[in-house]
Amino acid sequence: MKVAYSALNRFENCNASFIYYRFFPRIKNTDAENVTEFGRMFHSAAEDNFDNDSIDFLDDKYKFEIQDLAQSVSNKPYFSLPALTEYLVEAEDSEYNLFGIIDRLAVDVESKKLYIIDFKTAVMPNVSKDLRQLIFYAMIIYESKATRERIVNDFKERLDIDVSFILNELSIDNIVLILDYVRTDVIEIRALNPYEYNRQRFLFMRILKEMKSKEDDFRLHQDIRRIPHTDGQCAFCFMKGMCSAYHMVVNCYYDDDFYKDIKEEWERIHKLPLNNGAIVEPYEHFGEGTLLEIIEAYVCDKYNVDLNAMRNGEVLLNSAGLISEYIERERILKLNEERLKALKKALLIRYENNDEEVKKYFIQVQSNKVIYPSEQVFENILPYAIKNAIKNVKFKDAVDITKLVENVKPILLKIVGKTINKSAVPDELQDKMERYKQVVSSAKYLKVKA
Repeated sequence: MKVAYSALNRFENCNASFIYYRFFPRIKNTDAENVTEFGRMFHSAAEDNFDNDSIDFLDDKYKFEIQDLAQSVSNKPYFSLPALTEYLVEAEDSEYNLFGIIDRLAVDVESKKLYIIDFKTAVMPNVSKDLRQLIFYAMIIYESKATRERIVNDFKERLDIDVSFILNELSIDNIVLILDYVRTDVIEIRALNPYEYNRQRFLFMRILKEMKSKEDDFRLHQDIRRIPHTDGQCAFCFMKGMCSAYHMVVNCYYDDDFYKDIKEEWERIHKLPLNNGAIVEPYEHFGEGTLLEIIEAYVCDKYNVDLNAMRNGEVLLNSAGLISEYIERERILKLNEERLKALKKALLIRYENNDEEVKKYFIQVQSNKVIYPSEQVFENILPYAIKNAIKNVKFKDAVDITKLVENVKPILLKIVGKTINKSAVPDELQDKMERYKQVVSSAKYLKVKA
């Protein structure tokens, strides 16, 4: 399986979009094209080290802005380092054949540092997300000896520079990641550290396994309905407005424009010269009726649409299919929740036993909760509450408030328990409640390190 970071990122955003991208013809998304057009032109100029001739050939719409940005980038310290531009790194010797194109792969021979530099043309920097892309590139280089050999050879052949340290001496600590947000003049420089590298590598491997699993599932069943769709990630997807995963999972009703093929097939079968002869495969399992009725049932089963609704002129998903899917997903969700509880418990025990591997990825957090002890609350608020309640009673002066509190308090404590919910107290008593507030330690839990 050949995987670029963009595919991995696409899968994280929406499994269905990833499957479409892998198996279906690409359709242009105008919104996405407009956003990325400037980026493509900028990177084209960057590939030639912002040579004037390459910029001159650019569309006038962007040429002058790119000229200004090129001047700015050329003056930055990292730009003076010898570098390979738009450089393809590919780990063909890995299980997943990972690859990517690095904007600038630069070296400092004296310090034996390797610089992975990426230009971002977005106007809103997203450092944490974009750094993952550079760590992905670093993983390809660090994990693949064949990739490092090629880098050494290319530096020698193209720039006549000996960078053999990359093959024999490269450590994670000597890999430097640089994000240059050229339109905002924001530069993020990070020296890669083993902890962050190992954490992200673990996450990448997990996602890659999930990707392979979803690919295998689709190859086996050829059913996009089995692939999870993530609502809200559609804006720049090439399948925007044409995604059956969206309509099958998110929306219970079909879009007439997109599903015209269903209606066209439905209309076509009604124009066929059908007789009521013997029923043969593949239709016999659809039951009795005229041949037309049985073919109707077959077509509806094929598209997972409701037969009766279709006969009434509606294109509606089959309720039985939705119910079945709901029950199955709920079952899986419960299993995952139980497994997560077990994992949390096991990892917490190991953390408290000073397991170094667990401590690399987690920190222990002590949660707190706010309580209002019923004993104290009732002791102090009940007299006030009772007085307030009986202030309009004709014989209020005859009521012994102290004794009434003594009698009422045990009853209330049995009902509400040791603590009282503040929201259950009348608004006029809310302020009085605050003086009895206590913050107590609750359960300990593990939190993944940022």
